Amino acid sequence: MTKELRKKLNLSKQICKICNLQPKKEDDGGGWYYECYPNFLSPENFVKLFELPITDKSYLAEYMNKNFNFSNRETFLKTLILACINKPSIKQAIREAEWKYE
Repeated sequence: MTKELRKKLNLSKQICKICNLQPKKEDDGGGWYYECYPNFLSPENFVKLFELPITDKSYLAEYMNKNFNFSNRETFLKTLILACINKPSIKQAIREAEWKYE
């Protein structure tokens, strides 16, 4: 795994920790276990995150577009970290959604 990829995956791990989204324990087949987090940069998880309802009347993408500037998936996740700290409904929505773990 490259340093750049590790840095990007760390954004997903930070979001999980802020939102109290627990990792899954995966067996590597040799008796060792490792923690597995959702990768929010993967297309499936990113689209789901982008379209995530955070209230009855608004979606995460709508909130992020109104309050932050971002130009790609990586900057979206970086600004999402700030949004999670300031808006409990975002943390709750992320925690309650079903994610693909990698």
